[in-house]
Amino acid sequence: MVDLHALKGEMIQIFAGKYVKKGQVEGEKLWYWVKIIAGLKVKVIIWPEQEYKRSDRFILLTVDGVDFRTWEKSTNDSNMDPKAMSHKYKHGALKYEIGIDAYEAKIVWVSGPKRGAMGDREIFAEDGGLREKVPEGKVVVCDRVYTDKKTAGNNAKLALPSLADPGPLFEFKSKLRARQESLNGRLKDFRILDATYHHDPKNHVFVLEAVAVLVQYAMDHGHPIFPANTGDHYPDSDV
Repeated sequence: MVDLHALKGEMIQIFAGKYVKKGQVEGEKLWYWVKIIAGLKVKVIIWPEQEYKRSDRFILLTVDGVDFRTWEKSTNDSNMDPKAMSHKYKHGALKYEIGIDAYEAKIVWVSGPKRGAMGDREIFAEDGGLREKVPEGKVVVCDRVYTDKKTAGNNAKLALPSLADPGPLFEFKSKLRARQESLNGRLKDFRILDATYHHDPKNHVFVLEAVAVLVQYAMDHGHPIFPANTGDHYPDSDV
């Protein structure tokens, strides 16, 4: 196991978004450790396959597309590639799909990077993506941007906001969405993900995954995200 505390001095420049390369050897050393921590993702961020097949688990997780600003080269026709532009920031960005378990402080899904202009609904519906991963008869909580207005059947695995929800369920789903936003904010507590990213675009995924690992370790060791309810499951399909 990598001693994350021992790495703090070497990692801080990259994660603070302030790293200025002073030499090839130093740069390679710092990115080496970023990738080492990112490599822990397979041990730390785990999809609970058997847990999500339980008959009393209907709402499994929350999901959201999270944009991270990046520097983009201009093209001959535009000062920015439109496909790289985040509609949220009006700026170049990379997007990741992040999911957290509905009942545990566990990140269970990280997918990306995707180009900034790609919509949350499009990412969710990709071949091999989260919609296929979620078992039939189960749902994920999300916001309205995931709604497919053309093909209602594509919403079958989505627990969308609804004023028709019974009071306790409405409150539960609202808290889950707020909890997801809180997690997104923890990722951006690291300045390199909050500010515009100016490093090699190929390395962005390693930064995101390393930060996700660190956030998960923090939740596991004294800094859990707030719970959405007392732990009761919602097995009924009336969401």
